[in-house]
Amino acid sequence: MSVTENVMGGVIVMFIFLVAGAIVIHNLTGHTVDKMELTKNKYLEEAYSSDFNALLQATEPTTMRSFSDLLTDALYYRQDNLTFGSTTINTREFFTSTLDAAIGEGRYYMEIKPKIIEVSLNFVIDGSNSLQDEREQLAKELPGIIEGVKKKIYETGEEIVVANIYILGNRYDLKDRQKCDIYNTDRADITCYVIGAEELYAAPGDFNNETFDVNSKDQYKVEFNVTPPYSDVGYVRNIRKAGEKDYYEADWGAGVAYASAHNKGMAKLVVLFPVSDELSTSSIPDACFHISDIPRQKMCDLCSTDCPAERSSASIEKALQVAKTNGHIVNPIYSFTCDYDYKPMFNTYFEIVNGRSTSNVCSEPVCSGCSVNNGVCFHPDCESVILEQMNHVADETFGKVINLEDIQNLVYDISTTIDDNIEEYKFRLGEEYEYAARFVSERSLPLPNKLMTDAKLFIYPNKNEVA
Repeated sequence: MSVTENVMGGVIVMFIFLVAGAIVIHNLTGHTVDKMELTKNKYLEEAYSSDFNALLQATEPTTMRSFSDLLTDALYYRQDNLTFGSTTINTREFFTSTLDAAIGEGRYYMEIKPKIIEVSLNFVIDGSNSLQDEREQLAKELPGIIEGVKKKIYETGEEIVVANIYILGNRYDLKDRQKCDIYNTDRADITCYVIGAEELYAAPGDFNNETFDVNSKDQYKVEFNVTPPYSDVGYVRNIRKAGEKDYYEADWGAGVAYASAHNKGMAKLVVLFPVSDELSTSSIPDACFHISDIPRQKMCDLCSTDCPAERSSASIEKALQVAKTNGHIVNPIYSFTCDYDYKPMFNTYFEIVNGRSTSNVCSEPVCSGCSVNNGVCFHPDCESVILEQMNHVADETFGKVINLEDIQNLVYDISTTIDDNIEEYKFRLGEEYEYAARFVSERSLPLPNKLMTDAKLFIYPNKNEVA
């Protein structure tokens, strides 16, 4: 019995050693395979990374531009089609065909987005009384808007968000300057300016380029031919009494050009918000400016249905030229809320303010400037034209129109629009498969405005490349 027990004990011990040995051998084999796989994966990772470097450094043969420059230009200007002299390249098609040939269709995803560490919010606001409530609401909500943008772009905790308010008025007029008082807090990140004709336009005599410093931020006025929206300054100043104010107080097109030019070349995301309830350069037709009798002039302002779309269009085209050249986003805010309490000074002529009229003071059968709940909607016949032109500006700069039907939604509308601007500020190619096995290569590239951008290339390996 003892012999049997000794034999069985020896067998058990031998079995344990055999199993243990098998486990050790299996583990050693597993470690060797894992090491081989890691080495293979490391090799593939370095190989794909080297391919990415070669791709970025390669030169497009027609334009002689590097691939990295073409990518950053496409991102910065948010244009698939880039034109160099007589050559136009569709960057999306060009890179898709290049990556398909080099890596294979469906095997990659490229994403390029800027490292946004600074945002400049610029509000260009009609200085007329009809937008007083909007100016006050913005002043109230602006600190919260700034903090919300900081949270959106948070990466290092050193992000900077500043807000500039440009009120269209007369900086020599005390009442206009006082419109900035509600923004003049102790916060260093909020600045308010009153800008008028002298700031917005270059005088015709200045177009010999002799009075402009070529390095000046105001050089754009000469470059883009930004002149007043009227041909004879004299008659406007003499008849309107407030100078050319009726034009420039509402000229949000020239205001956008000004704000964009003064943020040119900065390493930041620049977003522009023109706020108005009328056409740029005002919804008042040219004919009204020639009326010398003030009561009839005021009646014409309210009653005429002749929307000066051509004059306004010329103004916003200047805004587009400057903003697109600088790569800035424009989000027009349309605030047609009928919340302005117009108190008539001339009852003889303003009996129509409380309802529609058949008065033909302005040679119009019906006056359209009517009261709504004790407020006044100015130029309602221009509403469709205003929205059409605002949408044109937004579409051309990759922004969006905010139709501010309720002033209480101001902070929500602005914040969500900025979120959309930041999210859309990307260039993508291919399909992203978040949970698939992939190799990732990342590079930092400079944008034309000196902002850095992260370029990431995800490559999904073939089945025979990974275990």
